[in-house]
Amino acid sequence: MRWPFQLALLLALSVFLAFYPYSWGVNSGLIPVGVDVIYYASALHEVKGDLAQYFFKPWCNERPLIFLLIESLRMTLGLSEVDAVKFVVFILDPLFVLSCFVLAWRAAEDFEMGVLGALFGLLGVQFTCFTYCYYLANLLALIELNFALALFFDGLRRGSWRLCLAGGLTGSLATFTHPWTWIFYYAAVAASTLWALRGRDWFSFRLTAFMLMPGLVLDAFKTFGLGALGGVSSAVLTVAHPRPAFAPLHVFEFWSGMIFTFRLLYGGALACLVYWILILIGVHRLAVGQAFSPYVKRFFLSLLVFTCILFPFSASHIYSRLVFDLPLFFLAALGFKFLGERASRFELYVLWFFLLTVLAVFVMGRLANLV
Repeated sequence: MRWPFQLALLLALSVFLAFYPYSWGVNSGLIPVGVDVIYYASALHEVKGDLAQYFFKPWCNERPLIFLLIESLRMTLGLSEVDAVKFVVFILDPLFVLSCFVLAWRAAEDFEMGVLGALFGLLGVQFTCFTYCYYLANLLALIELNFALALFFDGLRRGSWRLCLAGGLTGSLATFTHPWTWIFYYAAVAASTLWALRGRDWFSFRLTAFMLMPGLVLDAFKTFGLGALGGVSSAVLTVAHPRPAFAPLHVFEFWSGMIFTFRLLYGGALACLVYWILILIGVHRLAVGQAFSPYVKRFFLSLLVFTCILFPFSASHIYSRLVFDLPLFFLAALGFKFLGERASRFELYVLWFFLLTVLAVFVMGRLANLV
């Protein structure tokens, strides 16, 4: 198959899907789509183009990079605050698809897996969840971390401290974009590093330091130098807050929270059974398969185990955040590839037709229902 052509097609499709909720037949009044649009637009209006304020104004200083991106778009095209927030997705959506491709490609060392990762990033629950909520900072942080992990995996594979440092510098941007997402991923990197240390893999341990240190330094500067909420401080706040996000008593709302999150929340943006089946198959292949480098496998399993430990003790309103931050596109791609390799040519065509139909109906239906 012509995978490079299909990657270009997916990038073009991501632009179309960014436009779709504002198309004439769906939203002729161009009503803002996304829960968080009003919060970002209000912040832009209050700052009034004073870029330095994004590093000092509360809430803005937690995520200044996304505000700088939106402000750049607004100033370049002469848009209003609301329009700049609405249309920044024309930048973020293709970048997210591209980052899914790069991470899946470099993690699996397989270009086909990269394209499948991009496909399941675009036609997956993360895309519909983001479009409903407009988690702009969260998505930009995931984009930065996807690229960072791709560099990191290549650095470990080649034994290159320069690539690991480049990954660390790229990933450190996430602490100025969405600190919770940054600490979530870096905790998994740290856990996989301890795993390597336990196996006396000193070489991987030393290289990982180049991935971790830039982010930790920048996070400390953000917290103590700028007085803003950083990744480490946000993690502390989740348990030290008067209404903690993680606490033992939350286990009693686990079942009702799961039903609400995966059936009703965001208008069913997370409710795609076929997609979750692919993810479960992908998790199984990741756990028992031998196709990945040890450090790639360690990272993804650390992230999954870390999430599974947190989930029962989390407040139900953040279940969707934990799910949104996982590399679901990679696991779904892994599950599909496993099925595809065991199917005959005819069965593979049927599988492609079935999946594309189900996922296209799911995504288009959810996007059309946002207005």
